[in-house]
Amino acid sequence: MLLTVTERDKVVAVRRLWDAFAEGGVDAVLEVCDPDVEWSLFGTDGQVVRGHDGLRNYMDEVAAHGDQIDADAYTYDPVGDDAVMVSGHVRRRTPQGMTDTQLHWIYRFRDDRLVRFDAYQTREEALRAARGDG
Repeated sequence: MLLTVTERDKVVAVRRLWDAFAEGGVDAVLEVCDPDVEWSLFGTDGQVVRGHDGLRNYMDEVAAHGDQIDADAYTYDPVGDDAVMVSGHVRRRTPQGMTDTQLHWIYRFRDDRLVRFDAYQTREEALRAARGDG
């Protein structure tokens, strides 16, 4: 599939987000995010984390509880004009044990800034949401 420049740029931006996060750079991740970005993270029981400070606070709370979150991406795919879907897994270690979950994340852009991030357990659910089908 031939990507438009816009699609390619968004995929590159999401790859850079993952690289920055893997190196522990939450602030580097936020460089491409809208100040009012919304993060619907897996494991927050539906809670949406809002803005740069919201994500920083969430990550601080995770660390304060002694939790470790590691995620790996397998694929990066453009979906429509404004989204990129990443498929991969997240491993969460807590004092109570470890979980490893396959996930699909949708990153939405507006004016080249990340404005929304959502996590889904199935590829089909993520694609439907990205396309506005449910």
